[in-house]
Amino acid sequence: MKPGAKEADSIEVLSQDSAAGGRLPVIMECTLFYSLSDRDGTQAGSGEANARLDAESLAVAPAAGEPLTVSLRDIVGLSTADYRMIITLASGHQLTFSRMGRACDDFTRLAGSARAEVLLKEMLLQEKMLKGGVNGQYQLLNGGVESGKGPCEVRVYATGLVLLPFGGDPVRIPLSWISAVADQDYRLTVDTERGERIVLSMLGREFDPLKKALSDAMNDLGARSQAAVRELLPLADSAAVWRVAKLMKDGRAARRADFDAISPKLWPDLEKRLESAGMGKEYAALKAMARQDRMCLGYKKGLVEGDEYLWLLAPVYGEGGKPGNAIIMEATRVNREDEPQDDQAEAPVEPAEAPAGGEGKATYVFRIVGRKEYPGMSQEALDAAADAAIRRINDCMLAINFRREPIYLPDETLQKPAYVHYLFSVQRLPELRALRALFVGRAIHANEEKWRNDLDSVLAFNVRAPDDAAKWSRGLKL
Repeated sequence: MKPGAKEADSIEVLSQDSAAGGRLPVIMECTLFYSLSDRDGTQAGSGEANARLDAESLAVAPAAGEPLTVSLRDIVGLSTADYRMIITLASGHQLTFSRMGRACDDFTRLAGSARAEVLLKEMLLQEKMLKGGVNGQYQLLNGGVESGKGPCEVRVYATGLVLLPFGGDPVRIPLSWISAVADQDYRLTVDTERGERIVLSMLGREFDPLKKALSDAMNDLGARSQAAVRELLPLADSAAVWRVAKLMKDGRAARRADFDAISPKLWPDLEKRLESAGMGKEYAALKAMARQDRMCLGYKKGLVEGDEYLWLLAPVYGEGGKPGNAIIMEATRVNREDEPQDDQAEAPVEPAEAPAGGEGKATYVFRIVGRKEYPGMSQEALDAAADAAIRRINDCMLAINFRREPIYLPDETLQKPAYVHYLFSVQRLPELRALRALFVGRAIHANEEKWRNDLDSVLAFNVRAPDDAAKWSRGLKL
């Protein structure tokens, strides 16, 4: 098979014109010997070549033969052995570089770093980095069972600890999930409330600076959470503020029952805050249909400095298959008078949501349990399922930085050039796939009557639809 044959899904033949122009800045070039094999191990090309790395791709120009390029996002494995760089592609092909001399380590390191940056973008991680460039070893344990280890780069962001394993996919641990940090024998151990443990070692001179950066980031997140709660609840005493801030840290939505356990005055004060932020009518409508003690409210800072949001999760369900089986999500900006477009609010760098008629703000509906399962469930089982669904949706929204556009766009739209970056995000993020699977439909805020009619229609559809994959759209009849 020749390089660039149709079976090589991850390999693209470049024309001489395209190879000569339109390039991104070169990170590194190297003369080497390459070997390409297909998924069966059959050699598909080899020879002397020049390899060029940029921020998006790895291009190989053989001394004899057609040039080819590999998208960094298609690399699923990257390793070194016996002074060779081994690249495994999503298609099953393997590209091996050898005879690189002293350039082997640098080229491999830079290729791994460039690939990690591409993957971070696809993970929708766009926030301020506080500490980076810390190289060491990591061990990741889930429930005491090892799920990964090896060399990595460690970074501290404003809301997360990020591991960039060499040749592997990035791992992000939200700071709000961290329950304990300990250091012993120059090893930093991070425990999370999800039962994960991350052990970082061989950090060298960066051990103390990394520990300090992580501590500072966690303290700053806690302080910002308390400041936000003081603004939301100016009449609350300090002890209440501390407890509420812990519940609502980094965008988490906390249950009304949890607020009431701290003080019965808190939720009514939050209701007034929602009304002053312009969500009074929507909240009243959702409150009337929801399980009120299980309603949840969260606070989230947007990606743009100064943007702040209140977001609500309202569970709607009942025995006997009543309309609902739903977690309804609503959000409002609390610090500006002008209403934002749906995704402009959270991520101005993304295309603004522009539904027909120019409406922007929308209410999102997610499924609690399977549609066939729902009618026969008891109230007790529904309560437990709703609580689990709220936790899942909450965690998933945190993982995707509260982006909403990639949740509702249909699969066919993700294939279009303007949205293909979301397609890669869907492929990369299990949390985004989970939200898309649970998503039922959304009601646009064109006017109050139309919004309420559409919301009722979504809820009714959700209990009549024949299978879990069905999505609501206006005018759809079952």
